[in-house]
Amino acid sequence: MRTTFIAVSAGVVLAAVVGTSVASAATAAKPHNEHQQFSVLATRDGATPLVLANGVVHTLGKQQDGQGSNEKFVFSDGSMTVLEKRQGAVNASFDAKTCLHTVVEHGVWRTTKADGRYRGTMGLGTYRSSTRWVQCTKKQPEQVWSSDTELDGRLTN
Repeated sequence: MRTTFIAVSAGVVLAAVVGTSVASAATAAKPHNEHQQFSVLATRDGATPLVLANGVVHTLGKQQDGQGSNEKFVFSDGSMTVLEKRQGAVNASFDAKTCLHTVVEHGVWRTTKADGRYRGTMGLGTYRSSTRWVQCTKKQPEQVWSSDTELDGRLTN
């Protein structure tokens, strides 16, 4: 009786291990399609912008300018090239009392290439970019400059 109990128990454990392994393999093979946000922040014109990634990709990186409207987001474990396409007009304003210039644009983005840990990752979504600076006359240097671009969408890997 004791031998039967041990054999049955071993069979149950083996079935549980095999079942878990098969379920894990099925889950691992299924691609993730999840919400993703990127925030691109710069503090002065010409500075290397920081990229804060939240979602499937959750890390801090930097943006490298690419060709045309391609931007490369570089992280410690890989990179992604993102193509931004503006939709609609660029909205620009100037407040003469405070000397604040504001330029806002919006559009769509998609990944065109990824490497390292992100190889095979594809994504798309929308973006909104706002650049602001203080400068009363063109002869004066900018006193403050900031740029904030928010990309929101989905990534599949």
